[in-house]
Amino acid sequence: MKFDQSLANTSAVFRVTKKGDVLADKDFRGQGFASGNADLAETVKATEAVEPGDVLSLDPSNPNHYRKSQKPYSALAAGIVSTEPGVTLSTNESKSKVAMALMGTVPVKATTENGPIHPGDLLTTSSKAGFAMVCEDRTKCGGAIIGKALESLHEGNGKVRILVVN
Repeated sequence: MKFDQSLANTSAVFRVTKKGDVLADKDFRGQGFASGNADLAETVKATEAVEPGDVLSLDPSNPNHYRKSQKPYSALAAGIVSTEPGVTLSTNESKSKVAMALMGTVPVKATTENGPIHPGDLLTTSSKAGFAMVCEDRTKCGGAIIGKALESLHEGNGKVRILVVN
């Protein structure tokens, strides 16, 4: 990472905790950042146990909370539980350790209940809780797209890497 040299002569404090959290008390400006992973995530509150690759939806019964997606073509679709985010956004009030991918590439649990998945296919929520499926009927997918497949899944259930586009 390259740091903006204009910050070198300021009183800004920049530190890394033992847990790996990076903190700065003023604006940070850099010319590049390489994390080793390719997604931007936000820590969110989940109302049920979730794991990496689960498709998350807004929980209509609990404001500001998320749960596994529950039905096909859900307009409540929000993101995917990240495996190891490249960058994680959070607030001090966030007590959850669930990192939801907002953009970038991540593996997602997928099913072929709506047909095989191929690179470039748009994915939406499925009837299987927390799983994605191919969007075969684009009229049903408005507001329900979670990403674009980067890999294939020919049959059954598995994980595929997707580009998050919600």
